[in-house]
Amino acid sequence: MNKKVKSKKLTIDYCLKYKYYGLGQTKIKFIFSQFGIPLNFKMVRLSSKIKVQLRLFILSTFNVNSSKRLMEKKNLALLNNLPIYKSIRHRYNLPVRGQRTHTNARTQKRFFRFKFKNKNKN
Repeated sequence: MNKKVKSKKLTIDYCLKYKYYGLGQTKIKFIFSQFGIPLNFKMVRLSSKIKVQLRLFILSTFNVNSSKRLMEKKNLALLNNLPIYKSIRHRYNLPVRGQRTHTNARTQKRFFRFKFKNKNKN
């Protein structure tokens, strides 16, 4: 729990999404079903003992925070080392998943031109 939630009126599901990178709605519902907590339960009403149990369960069961980010970086680095279409699109900051670039993605195309011009100057 690296981040602190300031408002005490928030529900637990929002707090968990905010505190742990890599937790989505499905994983949070799974956690609530394991602990028997309703979805709209407020963070203030939770005892400190259950908070500790929640934290230990999340850290032991799921890849969250820094381990999740590290895993995503490794996967992207592995993808970029392969000579495939998707990795080339990643390298040049162009849309990867088949989006149209003729009229959309102007920001990405602009960065691509800038990156390309710098390579020619050196």
